Amino acid sequence: MFFKVYDSKNVFNFGVKPVTMLQTSTFQFIKDLKANNTREWFDANRKVYQRAKDDFLAQVQVLINGLEGFDPEIALAKLDPKKCIFRINRDTRFSTDKSPYKTNMGAWFSAGAKGLQRGGYYLHLEDGGCFWRVESTCPKPMH
Repeated sequence: MFFKVYDSKNVFNFGVKPVTMLQTSTFQFIKDLKANNTREWFDANRKVYQRAKDDFLAQVQVLINGLEGFDPEIALAKLDPKKCIFRINRDTRFSTDKSPYKTNMGAWFSAGAKGLQRGGYYLHLEDGGCFWRVESTCPKPMH
């Protein structure tokens, strides 16, 4: 897999036609949420969150399209971008950190469902660092 970055056009090539990259406002929302992680702030900025989420979903679809070009299992899975992304709400039941929201956006791309013991791809966007991870699993021997 390769990314070809075009400085002048804000597009990249993922083995398919060039596409627009994530909006700066999406990263700004993540940064602002990190600084203001409260329900009150989030409720006041819910429309900004929805725009950031829609932007992220559009890019997840672009990545799905690119993955389908070289991973036949992804192509057969007919992934839905909405089912690939992780929810923004944190589970705080057993945590000393009661911040209600995750300060990142993430998506999991796999022919199996999230949590299934199967390889896949993970996209992580966070203020101060983003990454793309490829995971593989070794199946248990059949006895």
